[in-house]
Amino acid sequence: MFFDRVHEPTEVLDLDEGRLLLSRATNGDKVAVAKVDGEYYAVKDRCVHLGCSLAKARIEGATITCHCHGSQYDVRTGELLRGPATHGVDSYAVLVDGETVSIEPAARREAV
Repeated sequence: MFFDRVHEPTEVLDLDEGRLLLSRATNGDKVAVAKVDGEYYAVKDRCVHLGCSLAKARIEGATITCHCHGSQYDVRTGELLRGPATHGVDSYAVLVDGETVSIEPAARREAV
């Protein structure tokens, strides 16, 4: 399974659409990575509601649904789509250059 261990960023290249993969950003943060319409996206691996792993969540299109209480996020931006969480999650840039993959912190979200 893709969420049972932390995968190397290069393993992102083997990710199918409709799946999530647990990896690590360059700053050490654990991230949930998805492929949507041929592009790679990553968000912090913890739901802001109760800290459940988002790599274990369901993904349909660009919407991640946390398996614990159903909070929904847009994997492309980290934006909160539906609670009970009260704000979005941090998003990360997934940079692919041939066989080299880097997952970089993009924008930090502040609790509202």
